[in-house]
Amino acid sequence: MIALLRVTDPLRLLLVVVIFFLLRLALFYNYLPITGMEVFCGLVGHHMAEGKTMYADIWDNTPPLSAGFFWLVHLLFGSQPLTYQLIGMAIVALQAVIFNYIALQHNLYNEKNYLPALFYCLFALTSFETATLSPQLLSVTLLLLLLNSLLHLRDQVTNENLFVIGAYTATAALFYYPAIIFILFVFVSLPLIRSFSYREFVIIVLGMLFVPLLPLTYYYYVDALEDFVYNFWLSLFLPERFVLSGNLVLLLMALPATSFFSAVVKTYASSGAFVNFQQLTHRLMLLWVLLVAIAAGLFSQGFSGYSFMLLAVPYSFFLAHYFLLLRKHWTTDLLAILLVISLPAVSWLTLAKQSAFPPSLQYSYLLPSQPLPLPRPAERILVLSDQWQYYYGRKLATPYLNLLLAARHLQQLDQYTTTQAVYVNIIKDMPELIICPSPERDAIQLFEKLQILRQWYAPDKQYPMLFYKKDIQ
Repeated sequence: MIALLRVTDPLRLLLVVVIFFLLRLALFYNYLPITGMEVFCGLVGHHMAEGKTMYADIWDNTPPLSAGFFWLVHLLFGSQPLTYQLIGMAIVALQAVIFNYIALQHNLYNEKNYLPALFYCLFALTSFETATLSPQLLSVTLLLLLLNSLLHLRDQVTNENLFVIGAYTATAALFYYPAIIFILFVFVSLPLIRSFSYREFVIIVLGMLFVPLLPLTYYYYVDALEDFVYNFWLSLFLPERFVLSGNLVLLLMALPATSFFSAVVKTYASSGAFVNFQQLTHRLMLLWVLLVAIAAGLFSQGFSGYSFMLLAVPYSFFLAHYFLLLRKHWTTDLLAILLVISLPAVSWLTLAKQSAFPPSLQYSYLLPSQPLPLPRPAERILVLSDQWQYYYGRKLATPYLNLLLAARHLQQLDQYTTTQAVYVNIIKDMPELIICPSPERDAIQLFEKLQILRQWYAPDKQYPMLFYKKDIQ
């Protein structure tokens, strides 16, 4: 198996892509649940397609370029979960090809091979949703282009390339905000690759500043700059909405972490076999892992299955080294086959046996196959509690999608200006149903602080947390 990918035939990349698609479809085709991420991304795309302005009419911290991508997907294909799966698989395959191209172009290995693409696709099966369309997955494409531009500096330094490096870094953050930590990756990598002048650093910084100026200018002209700054730029330290428990992360990452550690040890034990530039790339990849771990703890406050994709580059980089350094062909093929089988098998078993696992090993953001039932039908709703699952199969009314961002309105109802703003937002886009927990355990207390809303809404007799619009029969 390994020998097939150690031949310099570009068609072998097609074989890698076919293996990935077959594994992905075989494992998850019959049972691929809906996740909260898909629901919220679908809501963003749907409402932008209705003409709503992100951050002004949709209060969420989805990065602007990812939101625009979800809007485009909704326009072209709708927001069906299968669409997110197929697009995600296509992006993973494209990224694997790009990374393998980078490895070949810059001679990161001692021989031409297509193993990085294989292990890249394989790592995308670590969890069932790792290869699903998400901001994290979209940002990795820009990080790969950033890596390619950085490695090009070894041969030639031009103002255009330096500016592009800064632009790629900023663009990655506009797809997935915690990727902003790769600014450190750039400034630590540069002096390791070659010496740079102060002027060249300034050009990179200008590239980093230029890209954010584009959305800032747009939101300034649509009179939504304040909302953009608050709902996106000031949201870096907001916890990620959907993260895995520590125990589940350990379960899913046990095999990838073990194989990665073995590959790093083997690579460094054979450091004499590599030229200086190849040894430099080893350090850069370890820096990549360190920064992703810092971002997960500092910004996201944990890993989701989607976030694993940020580790695919260093994982595939070192695993390819490991198998190229093994000398016994039968041992190499056996280990490769075991890894190809066991790594996706762990993710499949983890998903298939969720009902038998304790809560600490369960995905907290899976949804039932059908929307949660309501005593009376409602299409456009507002959820002011942690029961976001009600959004599945329904639409958002009012701007208040992310309650952490909406707190500056909904938890400040003692102030007249804030109360007036909430009232206007609700009347302008009246929900058919408002799901609001009881006042005793609710920090919002919408109907207690804004009594005028009771003219239009009344609680359901059986479920008092459900406030239906009075003209709904």
